[in-house]
Amino acid sequence: MKVKDEYIKPLWTSITRMPYLSMLTIISYAKEEVLNLEMLHTLPNLDYLYLKGKLQGGVLPPIFASLTELQDLRMGWSRMQTDPMPSFSHMLNLVQLHLYRVYEGQMMTFRGGRFPKLKKLYLADMEQLSAIEMEAGTMQTINYVKLIGLRSMLAVPSGFQYLPSLQEMVLLDMPEEFMERLRGQDSVYIQLIVRSCCT
Repeated sequence: MKVKDEYIKPLWTSITRMPYLSMLTIISYAKEEVLNLEMLHTLPNLDYLYLKGKLQGGVLPPIFASLTELQDLRMGWSRMQTDPMPSFSHMLNLVQLHLYRVYEGQMMTFRGGRFPKLKKLYLADMEQLSAIEMEAGTMQTINYVKLIGLRSMLAVPSGFQYLPSLQEMVLLDMPEEFMERLRGQDSVYIQLIVRSCCT
């Protein structure tokens, strides 16, 4: 905790001496503290990662390409400028994905065939995010979605009908227009979730 950018190199030198490490949390000193993670090397047995801090250049560091064993990924305050979903799609073992103030763009896309083991998805406080697209065949085992404080999201994400295992959707601090549509023209999504849960 309270990690500054200048701590990263000696910190990672120590961490890489623990090849069997399975859980790692890195929390920056402050939300505006930029973490330059470019020099980090893979940890082959890591299955839990919680990374909280502003990323250098608003992009994921190269280490993410090698995190194929991750089951639980949690990120906050990353301030990414491009949709992070393509950079997570190779994580075939991912079961939980928590993203809090991670992305500053408007569109997020879950491609078909991706996230085959994902069970729980949390998206919170991404104020510019106005559209989420879910293609057929994505997240086929997901059963829980939680959306919090997505203030530009005015309609239920397209593609919820493609999530056959979804049983529960939790909505907190969502725009009134979003909630009105959910009670009206988008109510079919609730019906689909109820039908999935009860059949």
